[in-house]
Amino acid sequence: MKPARTVRLGDGRTLAYAEWGDPNGSPVIECHGNPGCRVLVWDEGVAAHLGVRLITIDRPGIGLSTPEPRRSVADWATDVGELCDAIGVERFSLLGYSVGGAYACGCANRLDDRVASMALVGSIVPLDRPGAFAKLGRPFQWRLARDRPRLARGVFAAQVLLARLPLWVLRRPVTARLPAADRAALDEDPRIIERGAAMVAEAVRQGTGGLVEDLRVAMRPWGVDLASITVPTTVWQGDQDRSIPADWGELLVRSIPGARLQLRRGEGHLMIAANLEAILEDLLHRRGAVPMERAPDHDRSNWEDSDQ
Repeated sequence: MKPARTVRLGDGRTLAYAEWGDPNGSPVIECHGNPGCRVLVWDEGVAAHLGVRLITIDRPGIGLSTPEPRRSVADWATDVGELCDAIGVERFSLLGYSVGGAYACGCANRLDDRVASMALVGSIVPLDRPGAFAKLGRPFQWRLARDRPRLARGVFAAQVLLARLPLWVLRRPVTARLPAADRAALDEDPRIIERGAAMVAEAVRQGTGGLVEDLRVAMRPWGVDLASITVPTTVWQGDQDRSIPADWGELLVRSIPGARLQLRRGEGHLMIAANLEAILEDLLHRRGAVPMERAPDHDRSNWEDSDQ
């Protein structure tokens, strides 16, 4: 696990982050899912190969970052902007995964002059939209976070205990409830489970309350106007995703002007693992960092592309 780095924000809070890949490469900020933190679960070698400086950040109350009471999704942009100022990053791309898609949209909305491109991968939509909450995967956990946060903290604590099991024991309960597409992703890169266990352990360094509050923040109004986002955006969605309804990808594309949809047939919520190279390449192309002729040919037999 990469050592954590920290910066002190203007309001006195600490923000923790880590860097992966090429330290001199094109900056990409990953907004992690939930559970999640700055610990990278995916293959760092992909970022290094593509010349990407991948920056992962603990959101408030998670990992080593100080909690921020009464925060909103949109407030995350202020923290990201201050971090980039501190580490000398003027312009960057965004990768928002799952719950992190909300926070990526907040940055794109508030920091549009600094954001070169954005990828939303298996992303949630604003959950205050009529009917959206009812379509969420993991509904029990989300409802507990909304209605019984103390009990939700206990559920996360049980997941932490599970993550401490030996890997050969952990694999069975982790994969038992996954769709075939996600089990295939773990077969392709078995170390995802190992890195995921390390991520969970680090995410709850201050206790499980930070993860619960992070879900609660995402359930409240984001304070983000998707229709005003001008950042070149690609939405990546697997049609076998049990956490995020496939039609949410289409909804995001309709809501963000000029966004493109990459629908992956037969893939689930872990599609980011198998498609990280394509996702990062697309971010670089859309920001103009890599000439298109340099891109390798990908097998696109199970892709559906659309521009809205």
